Amino acid sequence: MIFSGLLSAQTFFNKMFDSILRAPMSFFDITPSGRILSRASSDQEKIDFSLVYNAGTAVSLCISVFTIIVATCQAAWPSFILVLPLLFLNIRYQNLYVATSRELTRLQGVTEAPVIDHFKETFLGTQTWLGFRMDLIGTVILSATAFLMVILPSDFISKELVGMSISGGLSLNSMLLSTISIICMIENDMEPALFEGTLRNNIDPAGLYSDAEIWQALNSCQLKDLVASKPEKLDTRVADMGNDWSVGQKQLLCFCRVLLKGSQILFMDEATSSVDPQTDATIHSIIRKKFANYTVISIAHRIPTVKDSDRVLVLDAGMTSLLYPINPALHLPYLS
Repeated sequence: MIFSGLLSAQTFFNKMFDSILRAPMSFFDITPSGRILSRASSDQEKIDFSLVYNAGTAVSLCISVFTIIVATCQAAWPSFILVLPLLFLNIRYQNLYVATSRELTRLQGVTEAPVIDHFKETFLGTQTWLGFRMDLIGTVILSATAFLMVILPSDFISKELVGMSISGGLSLNSMLLSTISIICMIENDMEPALFEGTLRNNIDPAGLYSDAEIWQALNSCQLKDLVASKPEKLDTRVADMGNDWSVGQKQLLCFCRVLLKGSQILFMDEATSSVDPQTDATIHSIIRKKFANYTVISIAHRIPTVKDSDRVLVLDAGMTSLLYPINPALHLPYLS
């Protein structure tokens, strides 16, 4: 059984590897990369580890069932008459289940591969990249420390401090890795989020507003024509994370949520940093027209983003300067 599982894993890997290398470029154009990664990672992992265990369990259960049937028939042979129809029903239901389960498993892999495997492989790759370099830095520092301890005179530093330095160097790798991971989490860009479902559910998750109010918000965000051109209108399906919408369109849909809710405070952190100039102009037009009486707090790096603000707090060289009013007569160097 173990040999058969190993042979199956090798055969699957060799055929898959050969097929990928010999595939034409058109194959990669029409096949999502997540699906290829899924076959090369999760499917291969299942064959390597799960196939032998599940096959052994199935054989063990079959032997147990056969033994029970034989023992029962020997003790009461008329029960053999009931075994045949039960066996027929079991085989029939098994075939139905296997066919359905196979299709569901295939659909699950096809739908999850483009999202889950992409993030999984990317995350694991960045961890490996960062961990290797942190280990390299820690090893260099620890080696330099140990070398200095050897060449320095024995009475130059106490033995207790030597031990503390070496132990601190050993824990330096994990400390650096944890510190950088926390910093990366803080500095990561935040993208507008859409959820799998309908467009109506994304704009009005709680279902508190009428279609007329939703269409009015879409019109204010200049998305009415785009949504109206879709066959299902507000019931248009949205993929997970809104992958079928551009970043600018997702940002405008998020503004639709804000317009519907009517919150008095709008907080934006680089809201237009990753959108095209046309969407950038649309967002600023929405802010000027629809949020004129709102409190808008915006974090930005580009000057045009803050020119409509009443006051600007400048961060320069890590220090905050005074809170400047926007006045062209002041000729502030930050706004020139």
